[in-house]
Amino acid sequence: AAPVLVGAWRSPVAHLHGGQGVEGSNPFAPTIFSTDFEYGSPYGDPFVHPTLSTRRIIAYDSLIITVPNKPGAQLTTAAILPALDAARFLGPLLDEIHDRHPELRLLVVDDGSSDGTAETARAHGAEVLIHAVNRGKGAALMTGFAWAIEQGIDWVFTLDSDGQHLPSDMAGFLDRAAADDIDVIVGTRMDASEGMPWIRKATNRFTSAVVSSLAGCRIPDSQNGYRLFRVAVLKDLRITTARYDFESEILVRVARRGARVDSVPTATVYGDEVSSINPIRDTVRFFRLAWRLSRDRD
Repeated sequence: AAPVLVGAWRSPVAHLHGGQGVEGSNPFAPTIFSTDFEYGSPYGDPFVHPTLSTRRIIAYDSLIITVPNKPGAQLTTAAILPALDAARFLGPLLDEIHDRHPELRLLVVDDGSSDGTAETARAHGAEVLIHAVNRGKGAALMTGFAWAIEQGIDWVFTLDSDGQHLPSDMAGFLDRAAADDIDVIVGTRMDASEGMPWIRKATNRFTSAVVSSLAGCRIPDSQNGYRLFRVAVLKDLRITTARYDFESEILVRVARRGARVDSVPTATVYGDEVSSINPIRDTVRFFRLAWRLSRDRD
């Protein structure tokens, strides 16, 4: 099947299939649009992010998912891999996931790649959604979550597309989900972090302490993107970030709404991939997020 084109973010836009609103100049303004937006092929207007609700939209960095439940279906699990120029890693990674867990649906969200990421993913059996331009890991994950909700999927893994998250660790997540009444399972590398650079280890411990305090539960490795979510906890979720700070915010938001969060050990793997994290910029974003969350208790 041809990939789905999801257009670039713009400032708040009023042309939402009969919706109404005032177009703003600030793409971060929490402008609310009232609309009768319905899913099209598959998400309607290509300039509308696919996490838009069927009734209410808050622009850019206040996204609301409102999709009806689909009861009666057999439990299904998928894996969402946000990807930016990851073609050289994806083939072996997708093949191994499929070999170990053939029951999983695989979705790659190509976040503005220029190296054939989408084509590689499709050639190795994954479904693909494409962002026309890079919008950030958080935005890619929100695209994937919207797909999971619309498809009626019950559980979703999130994992990186560069091979740092091992498919062999998936069994531990699934076992924990089957054994306990848990909604979100976060991988933790902190019990076996010998291969982790010391600066990253120190940063992870600090940020995890902050996120744990804001969430009201212990999350030992809040910066680990290897996770398993019960999709039900992602519905009607308000998120204000779209980059790497998204991974901290979503844990706080779901925990504050009553989601039960737990952790399982995962491997620490570092190869020759180049991190997209900017230490200064993303640290500033984290502190801004922590400040907002400390004041906003929703």
